[in-house]
Amino acid sequence: MCHAAIVAGRARQCCGHHHELYLGNSHVTRCTSIFPSSRRECVRQAPAGGQQRHARDDAANAKAMIARKISGSFEFVLATPEDAPAISSLRNDVALRLTLDFGKGHWGAMSTERGVLADMRNARLYVMRMDGDIVASLRLATKKPWAIDRTYFTECDKPLYLTSMAVDPEFQRQGIGRRCLKEVEQEVFKWPADAVRLDAYDADAGAGGFYQSCGYREVGRATYRGTPLVYFEWLASGKAADL
Repeated sequence: MCHAAIVAGRARQCCGHHHELYLGNSHVTRCTSIFPSSRRECVRQAPAGGQQRHARDDAANAKAMIARKISGSFEFVLATPEDAPAISSLRNDVALRLTLDFGKGHWGAMSTERGVLADMRNARLYVMRMDGDIVASLRLATKKPWAIDRTYFTECDKPLYLTSMAVDPEFQRQGIGRRCLKEVEQEVFKWPADAVRLDAYDADAGAGGFYQSCGYREVGRATYRGTPLVYFEWLASGKAADL
């Protein structure tokens, strides 16, 4: 469901060096090797109830990292099993960034390589590469995700469902997400399909404004299992049904 730590690094091989990141009463393990060699800072906070050591400084430093400018050639391709570690790391980087920016929520769920491989079996998982490095990923499927209610959408024969979109926080706000959506729209014609459907969190952490700016039409709002969502669609015909 929905979309989606600091900076997904160029090298995503796990070196075995980990730090514990505490968020409220929970924690996740972060591998320092996902950070570029020039950025070895880790985000650290003390466990809940313990002494807070450098928590504010670390969080501020993490959010203050300057995004690198995009450059080089891009390639939008199907992911391979060998990409699973990098995609899982990318998703986790995005989740942690959202948690740092907006607090704890469903958007902070952690990804695993096993989950990524399951996505490859059950759908088509794509990556955007910049000079060979993965800077974004997304999932397209013909099967409806559990959080989608079809009754909100324009009736069509072959919709695709877009989920798990993630853009490297280091390269966000530089057109990569928009570039991914343009590629998705081309895939609609190749599939063939006739629409793209998706949901976004109905919260500050959601990407609804981004999808609207890319030409996706809001078709409704719903709460699924306690999670407020906004539904969007893009029609290959360019014609949306009247509400």
